[in-house]
Amino acid sequence: SQMNNAEREEFIDSVYELLSATNAQTLTELNADRKALFASLRSIDPKTREMLIKLVLLIADQSTRSLFEKKDRDKDKKEKEKIKQPAAKKNTKA
Repeated sequence: SQMNNAEREEFIDSVYELLSATNAQTLTELNADRKALFASLRSIDPKTREMLIKLVLLIADQSTRSLFEKKDRDKDKKEKEKIKQPAAKKNTKA
């Protein structure tokens, strides 16, 4: 659905208020303070609230995915380092 300029302005102001309510600096912090996020939604009109809830859920989903992807990358890196270490030890003993 299309928003006119006034609706867009109200939506952006609401997003700012919502994000400011948590004092979060990162998506991880924002995701951790869901209680404050949802509490601040009570004062917003229903149409904007619905859009913001979708936005919050999208941010939470992205934050969670990012966290798991980082854990997977860290795990892969550690496994590669383990593989390299025995080979390096064999080369130094010879």
